[in-house]
Amino acid sequence: MVELLNNPIIQSGIGPFFIAIISAWLLRHLGWLWAGLGFAIAYTCSVYWVIGLQFTPITSTKKIVLLGLAAVIVGLILDYLQPQRLIKLLIITLGATAASVWLVWPVAMRQSGLELYQFMAYPALYVTWLSLFLTSIENTSPEEDASISCLLGFTTGVLALLAASALLGQLGIAIGAAAGAYILLSFSSKPLKLGLNFTYPIAILCGLISITAVVYAKLPWYSLIPLALIPLVSYLPAGMAAHPFKRSLILAAMSTPLLASAIFLTWRTTGAPGF
Repeated sequence: MVELLNNPIIQSGIGPFFIAIISAWLLRHLGWLWAGLGFAIAYTCSVYWVIGLQFTPITSTKKIVLLGLAAVIVGLILDYLQPQRLIKLLIITLGATAASVWLVWPVAMRQSGLELYQFMAYPALYVTWLSLFLTSIENTSPEEDASISCLLGFTTGVLALLAASALLGQLGIAIGAAAGAYILLSFSSKPLKLGLNFTYPIAILCGLISITAVVYAKLPWYSLIPLALIPLVSYLPAGMAAHPFKRSLILAAMSTPLLASAIFLTWRTTGAPGF
C-alpha cells in the first residue's frame, strides 16, 4: 500500500481524481456550494502524499500550499457574504497580489530600483489575471468552470515538468485531476453548484505554481501568455446551449491551440525534462 501511494500517478492523478469525485458527490447533497470543497479535500490529500503536511521550514512549495488553503477560506467567505461585485473583485485582486509578492519576495529582495518593482509586478499581474477571469465570469455553468480549471491545471503541471521541476509538475497535475472529477459530476442529472471556494484556490494555485517555475526553475515567462488566455475561452459563445458533455468537448477543442502553444514554447526552450 505504501509503494502504491508513492507512485506519482496515484499521488497526482488517480488519487485526487477519485477523492474529489467521492467527496464532491457527498458534499453536493448538503446543498449550497459545499460541493466545491471536494477539490480542497482532494488536493490536500495529494499534497500530503507528495510533500507531507509539515510546513516548516517554509519553502516556496509550502507557501503555494498554504496560500491555496487560504484561498479556499477566502472563497468560502465571499460565497457566504455575497459582497457587491466591486468589493469582491477588490478582495480577489488584493489576495492574489499579496500571495504572489510573498512567494517571490526572497528573490525580489535581492533586486533594487526598477527591477525590484518589475520582479514583484509581473507575478502579481499574472496571478491576479487568472484569479479575476477564472472567478468573475458571469453565468458560467459547472462544466465550464470544471473544464477550464482542469485544462489550466494539467497544462500548468506539464509546463512545470518541462521546466525541470517534478514536484511542481505533480502539484499542477493534481489540480487538473481533481477538477476533472467535477466535469463528470456536471454531467449528472442532479444540479452541481460551484462557487469561489472552487475557482479561487485553483486560480491561485495555478498562478503560483507557474510563477515558481519561472523564478526557481527553467520555465520561460512567455509560455505563460497562452496559458493566461485559457480562462477567456469561457467567454466564447460556441455551444452555450449544448449538453454539458458537448460543451466540455467544445471548450477543450477551443483551448487546444493555447495549450499546444504553451507547451511548444516551453519545450523549444527547455527541451525534454531530465527525469
